Amino acid sequence: PISFLSNGIQVGSSQYTGNGVGLVMIYPNPLNQNNYILILPENYGSYTGMHPDSFLPFPDYLVIQPYNTLHATNLMKILKKGTFSSSWSL
Repeated sequence: PISFLSNGIQVGSSQYTGNGVGLVMIYPNPLNQNNYILILPENYGSYTGMHPDSFLPFPDYLVIQPYNTLHATNLMKILKKGTFSSSWSL
């Protein structure tokens, strides 16, 4: 249901593109269905100042884009968030 583009992310039929657009997502571990994996961009912590353990409660996925303002840097804008169905589809 989610695809990586050369300049962003596609969620279903919606595309999110731009500088730094990334994905945060939880998904069943393909090697062990009793566990889940959390997918984070390599620089996610620098944009949130949070450790992954501090995310609860958390949607199944977030499409994010970093940005700066005159007064703050390393901020994160949420472009889309949502949950998967029980069959892990949108």
